[in-house]
Amino acid sequence: MPNVEIHGLMPEEAKLVRNRIWAEFADAHYLGDMVVTICPTIVTDFQGTHQPFLRLVNTEAAPDRSIEEDAVKCLYRLSMDLEIMRLDRFIETPKISCPHCKSNIGGGMEGVRHHVSLSHPCVAGESGL
Repeated sequence: MPNVEIHGLMPEEAKLVRNRIWAEFADAHYLGDMVVTICPTIVTDFQGTHQPFLRLVNTEAAPDRSIEEDAVKCLYRLSMDLEIMRLDRFIETPKISCPHCKSNIGGGMEGVRHHVSLSHPCVAGESGL
């Protein structure tokens, strides 16, 4: 799963770059597995000059680096410095059902959002808990 991290930009600039990233990858066959992360970082060199960059984090197994190679071509067109980080693996949270209301919810943040919604019966006490 490719993850493109945006570092060293103010939030509004980072959102513009994120939109450009999605546009560049619109036809990528791996688009459904890709994420873009806006990192709230301040990146400067020794002289205090801002040095924003993109970081491509990818779990694609060697020796086939076709996704990485394609992603680098897309990101290069954004004219920002690019760092590439290869992960050994990524462990995805399994899709789950709510144990209280039996709603089908996803893993990760989707499941967290399900239970922090004040209007949801599990939280509002309507599920008999």
